[in-house]
Amino acid sequence: MQVHFDEPFDPHGIVMVLASSDTGMDELLRTISGLAGGGSVVQLFDPDAITGPTHLQGAYVNAMASFKNGTNISKTRGMEMLLFASMSTQIGDAVKLAGAKTNKLFVVFSDSPRSYSTVKRLLKGIRPLSRSSAHHAEASRRLGLVDDGNLDKMVLQKMAISRIKEL
Repeated sequence: MQVHFDEPFDPHGIVMVLASSDTGMDELLRTISGLAGGGSVVQLFDPDAITGPTHLQGAYVNAMASFKNGTNISKTRGMEMLLFASMSTQIGDAVKLAGAKTNKLFVVFSDSPRSYSTVKRLLKGIRPLSRSSAHHAEASRRLGLVDDGNLDKMVLQKMAISRIKEL
């Protein structure tokens, strides 16, 4: 099945950064939740469960496609993205595996510069999302993958099959 979006995927509007905050996680999550009503996706991830930008882009595209096709599990695009990023169909498992746990360090994903600017006021230590080989090993382990040198491909494959229902 092919998915066609009303608007083309624009990776230039996507923000993916590592950050921390003096604001508590509850308040950060409330702020992000308030932005979801405007149609944008802003989500926080545990950096130890994210292999890099391709992982988040794949989760985002799959989440958008699931809403477009009516196959979404969650009620919000941000939570659907978290489900795909964790390669799970269970919200509790997804939050446990890939959701941000602490305000000390987390990954911020946003598909809207306007929404990101709202969240950015609460952030500090912002830096580009980049991953080291040591990090790949940890993220691979947490996701149940063996890094054979083509981790991006493995992540996208596992993400795609995570929604195939058992017969």
